[in-house]
Amino acid sequence: MAESAETAEDAVVAEIEKKITKAFEVFDREGNKTVDVREIGCIIRSLGCFPNEAEVQELLDQIEVEDPSGFVHLDKFLPVMTKVLLDERTLANSNFTDSMVSDSSLFQKMFFYMHLRLWMRTNVDILPKRTWSDI
Repeated sequence: MAESAETAEDAVVAEIEKKITKAFEVFDREGNKTVDVREIGCIIRSLGCFPNEAEVQELLDQIEVEDPSGFVHLDKFLPVMTKVLLDERTLANSNFTDSMVSDSSLFQKMFFYMHLRLWMRTNVDILPKRTWSDI
């Protein structure tokens, strides 16, 4: 009986780690299991958590960001984020599949965030200049 509960818990942890790894890999542009520290907030939000900037900074302090490079390695991010999601799941006291976003929804959110960030970086000058007389 205890073994089946332990196996179920291991399966939940494996599923959480899989989702975190998939989200992390979307932002890993070079494929070297690192992301820019500025992308961590987007990764966390794409996993269904919506921390404020102070909470993101607190999480980064736990991860031990490599000082000179400004990058976060998956090996450091995975255990911390797994604990956050497990704690959130426990607090929610609901079914795991209901509390996490589905893979397709996760992909759509990350796709939207990436394109929005890219659009904002490149197309700021094409936004229409409005005046009060236009309204």
